Amino acid sequence: MIVHYKESKVMKKQLVIIGIVIGLVGLSGCNSTQQTPGDLIIGKWHAEHNESVGINFTFYKNHSTCMTSEKQHFWYGYDITKNQIILINLTDSSKTRSFKYFFTDNNQKLNMTNPEGLALVFTRE
Repeated sequence: MIVHYKESKVMKKQLVIIGIVIGLVGLSGCNSTQQTPGDLIIGKWHAEHNESVGINFTFYKNHSTCMTSEKQHFWYGYDITKNQIILINLTDSSKTRSFKYFFTDNNQKLNMTNPEGLALVFTRE
């Protein structure tokens, strides 16, 4: 009986240690679902810039985007890096454009600046 009691006590200690490790891993953020910039951009965005009234972007998970201006629709592919959105013209790759970007207002505003310095602000719809 004494041997059985010692084994039981050791197993209880092991279970406590395993429980503590699992708890610490969970609290450390390993189960975190923090969104990447690629995740954050997915959705519909409406321009706030006065000269761009009526421009909307819809970014899709498959790396395609539709830009709507008045009643015209333009489809692009896109790639996103840490600080750039690259719009790829699907019919003429020489017309590919890149924009620096960042999010504000709890990721509800998308700020884009083209190489010429024109800054646009889009609001998530």
